[in-house]
Amino acid sequence: MRRVSHGLACLTLTLAALAAALGLFPGLAAAVGLDLWNVPAALDAMGQAAESDRRIDELLLVAKMRLALKDEVAEDVVAGRLTPVQAAARFRRLDAGTPEDYWRGWRDTARGASDEERYCRQVLAHVRLVLGGRADAADVLAGLAKQLEEALARGDLRLPD
Repeated sequence: MRRVSHGLACLTLTLAALAAALGLFPGLAAAVGLDLWNVPAALDAMGQAAESDRRIDELLLVAKMRLALKDEVAEDVVAGRLTPVQAAARFRRLDAGTPEDYWRGWRDTARGASDEERYCRQVLAHVRLVLGGRADAADVLAGLAKQLEEALARGDLRLPD
C-alpha cells in the first residue's frame, strides 16, 4: 500500500510541475501540442484546410474537363473539321472564366506575341499529343504549322467569336 501511495505522490508532483511549466511558458505547450485551450482554433484551422482542399479538388476537376475538351477540339483539327484558328477560338472560349492567376502564368509561359498566336500554338501542342506516334504525325504538324505561319505573315490571326 505504501508503494502505491508513494507512486501516486510522485505522479501528482510530476503533473503539478508539468502544469506549472506549461503555465509559465505557454509557447512550450504549443510546441509539444498540449495547448488544449486552443482546440477551437485548431478545429477552425482544420475546417479551413478542408474547405481549401475541396476548392482545389474542384479547380482540378474543371481543369481536367477543360483539357479533355481541348483534346477533342485537337482531334477535330486532325480530322480536318476545324482549322487551327477555329480551334484556337474554341480554346479561348473554354478558358473563359479561369482565374487571373491562370492567365498570368499562361501568358508568361506560352510562346507567341499575342493571345491569338499563343492559342494557335497551344492547339498545335494538343494536336501533337493527339497524334501520338502516328506515322503521319510529322507531316500533319508541318502542314498545320505552315498554316499558322502563313496566317501570321498575313497578320490574320483574329479568332472568331
